[in-house]
Amino acid sequence: MSSNFNARDAQAYDSMMGRWSARLAPKFIAHAGVSDGEHVLDLGCGTGNVSFAMPAGIGSVVGVDYSPIYVAAAQHRNMRRNISIEQGDGNALRFDDASFDRAVSMLVIQHVPEPLRMLGEMRRVTKPGGVVACAVWDSFGGMGAHRMLWDTAAVTDADAVRRRAKSMSRPAAQPGGLPRLFAEAGLFDIDTTELLVRWDFADFADYWEPMLQGEGSVGDYITSLSDDARIELCERLRVAYVAGGVDGPRSFAAVAWSVRGVV
Repeated sequence: MSSNFNARDAQAYDSMMGRWSARLAPKFIAHAGVSDGEHVLDLGCGTGNVSFAMPAGIGSVVGVDYSPIYVAAAQHRNMRRNISIEQGDGNALRFDDASFDRAVSMLVIQHVPEPLRMLGEMRRVTKPGGVVACAVWDSFGGMGAHRMLWDTAAVTDADAVRRRAKSMSRPAAQPGGLPRLFAEAGLFDIDTTELLVRWDFADFADYWEPMLQGEGSVGDYITSLSDDARIELCERLRVAYVAGGVDGPRSFAAVAWSVRGVV
């Protein structure tokens, strides 16, 4: 399962996005309807935030991710005998048909070039009557912290304009895009909801410094800049962050769409 997500370092991912996906995971699991005793596939498990948030009474969880870097980090963190983590291709899963009660994937499908193929594999390995569930950030209207970066950078940089457009135009992250993909994949009883978490930063450094590590599309953009351009963007972003106040804590709403469907 190729991905256009820039995965370079697991610790950098956790400081950049993992701390927020950890907040989102319990809400996503609840919407997916995961129950005790079930066998669950967590596709695109990353560093393990969804897998490790599963109920204690879960039958088993198999976390699969394309990135060996994230897989190694998740395996190192794993303290539960009913959870296993492995590297694999989400477009060609090794599992037999109808192997799982549920197949879930959080914050992944928007980065996959062939999302319908990925959903087809999730549907294939899920038992009839089982559930497939995915969640994506509302990148256009529900990620204020990232929009502040892209909109600030795009004022003076044509490359930021291009990258912002690419980030905002992913089919799975468009309004109604994920439910349409579920319908095309042959799932039924499709249910969509919005999940809200807060991205809380201690100060501007807590907001800015994780982006310097090069993870994800935002990190990839910032590390592509010259030193002078990076310094200029930092100062303009600092002005936007403090917004006329003093540096310190800020909290941004972040909204994800969660969609589930029945096989």
